[in-house]
Amino acid sequence: MKTSNRDIKILVCDDDITHLLLMEKTLQKEGYTVFTCNDGRKAILAFEQHAPNMMLLDVKMPFKSGFEVCKFIRSSKTNADIPILMVTGSDDAESVERAFAFGATDFLSKPINWAMISYRVKYIIKNHHAYLSLKSAKEKLNRIAFYDSLTGLPNRQAFKRSISNALEKSKTAETKVAIICIGLDNFNRINDSAGHQHGEKAIKTIASRLMHSLRYCDKMLHSPFGQQYGDDENIELDTARLGSDDFAILLPEIKNRNDAKLVCDRLVSTINQPLDINGYQVVIKPEIGIAISEDGIESVDELMKNAETAMHLAKGKGPENPVFYINETPHMSMDSLKYEAAIRESIKNNDFFMVYQPKVSLHENTIVGVECLCRWEHPTMGLIPPYKFIPLAEETGLIIELGDWILRESCQRAKSLTERYPEYDGSFSINVSARQLAHGNFIAKVKNVLEETKVDPTKITFEITESLILEDASESTSKLSELRELGIKLSIDDFGTGYSSLAYLKAFPLDELKIDRSFVIDLEQDNTDKDVVKTILLLAESLEIDVVIEGIETKSQIDIIKQLKTKTKVSIQGYYFYKPMVLDEVSKVLAITSDKSVVIN
Repeated sequence: MKTSNRDIKILVCDDDITHLLLMEKTLQKEGYTVFTCNDGRKAILAFEQHAPNMMLLDVKMPFKSGFEVCKFIRSSKTNADIPILMVTGSDDAESVERAFAFGATDFLSKPINWAMISYRVKYIIKNHHAYLSLKSAKEKLNRIAFYDSLTGLPNRQAFKRSISNALEKSKTAETKVAIICIGLDNFNRINDSAGHQHGEKAIKTIASRLMHSLRYCDKMLHSPFGQQYGDDENIELDTARLGSDDFAILLPEIKNRNDAKLVCDRLVSTINQPLDINGYQVVIKPEIGIAISEDGIESVDELMKNAETAMHLAKGKGPENPVFYINETPHMSMDSLKYEAAIRESIKNNDFFMVYQPKVSLHENTIVGVECLCRWEHPTMGLIPPYKFIPLAEETGLIIELGDWILRESCQRAKSLTERYPEYDGSFSINVSARQLAHGNFIAKVKNVLEETKVDPTKITFEITESLILEDASESTSKLSELRELGIKLSIDDFGTGYSSLAYLKAFPLDELKIDRSFVIDLEQDNTDKDVVKTILLLAESLEIDVVIEGIETKSQIDIIKQLKTKTKVSIQGYYFYKPMVLDEVSKVLAITSDKSVVIN
């Protein structure tokens, strides 16, 4: 018994030297290892130095009372649940109540019955050992219930609890919650060819990469272009393993979709790093779906379902192309086959039409460009916004046929408007989708449309998203160069929401950067957004590329942008000047502004 007791360290604190020595000798006689001190400050130092298994604290001590020492221990990060026996000359109910209020395990009044003290200590330690065993068993059960045994990550059940807490906080914080679901493209081939042992090793490696990447992403969300903060920055992002090769990320406090997109870009880069599988370098590509707590979504299950639905949609779009879930209205709740038929039928029936939104020179207040935008007026469903039908047209592949119609219609209108208003020397911007550019005969189609419509190609600008041209950099460079040779200008749309790499800006033949509206919405309150815009302007200036800033709705936004002095040519686009308008309306605007003045709606 004395041998086992020797492993038990007891710290005794009392300013009465006689009492301290008697307690020390009594406990040492039972074989315990005993440390002593005679004031409250030393008690805290001894606790931190020796990590005792039990403490006996006198209530009245110099510098810090036993109550204060007890409170400190209970709030410490380590060894906070050790048994504490409070010792005092007072046996009144108030002292006893205070002792337990500060976290005492038990209470002992002086004078002490020395013959019984060893039994009291032995009983407390025995109970504490039972408590620790129960606590350990509970932690094991908790780990089994809420954590993945292979990776150590939270499982689906634990992840749903985290989402619930995040949704509750977002109600008062006026932020959004995002869920990113990640599948690993064709992962089964590793299990099939190399065996489950290597498959499990790959899963553990991916899990580790995700955790390290999230630490970076948490800092990145608070700084333009990934400027890192100190290592003491709190990590708010959370990750989980949902299934065999499915993971999920929780973003508890985001402002808009751009925040989620920044994290996704980082995750793609992280997961794409080669893995060593049985001596071979293997690249696993992610399929990513994103759902955000907007449009009244408050249910954990609904948010999870939406993210996983988006992930499955991403499988059809191809790896490395994150898909945002679109919250469908009751009118849009048809199955994909019916919806595909509706789009195809509407193309034949001319249910699609174009609207036009002018771009205005920042300093000269003249119209310098017009963006051609597609809209859909369905006979029974009514006007359907582009953020609902464009992604689904991409998914079904009908974006090729729809894109052909948009290209031809936009070039025809550009030709007629430039003939009608020869003093207008601006351009017409046309959005080009990923599938269009990747299509084998896209360049031939463009040549045919230019020849058919007789439009001046120097009046046409193609707007292309930055993630698109990086999917196949060599192929993109070739096609973009061919388009430039035709005289068409090239613009990077939604710049700043994707890779934002200086390397590709220098490599690709670009004429313009278009700053995404997400950096403009909070421009008047958010200095980070202001820094992002300023950085892009400086970047464009150094590369001699023009800039378009979209989403302008107030004069103060314009004033702020003007303060970010730059030599580059800047134009702005937004509701402050003009909303998207039908052909007759834009024709009137061009007629009214033929004297180079701008009419503000």
